[in-house]
Amino acid sequence: PAPSAAGALLGPAPVPAAKGPRAAPAAETQAAPELPRLHDPNLSLQALAWSPDRERRMAVISGEVVREGGSVGGYTVAAIRERGVELERGGRRWLLTYGP
Repeated sequence: PAPSAAGALLGPAPVPAAKGPRAAPAAETQAAPELPRLHDPNLSLQALAWSPDRERRMAVISGEVVREGGSVGGYTVAAIRERGVELERGGRRWLLTYGP
């Protein structure tokens, strides 16, 4: 049958969005480089909440709640990983983990 006038005006129906889990961006699926552990007696990792959603990640370092992009003790919080926090200062990065 010939297309109706409404169909000609509206065009093809939109394709529904795929359901199910989304693939993580390529940058997040790659293994993080090994960083030297940070041994700063003024900083200690006390708690960590990691999520695939960067906006939900947070850590408690020496009593301060921090998020990615924040700062603590003269360091910038470069990234919050599942088992530690990447801290940056002067173009160098270290990994702050639990324990000594």
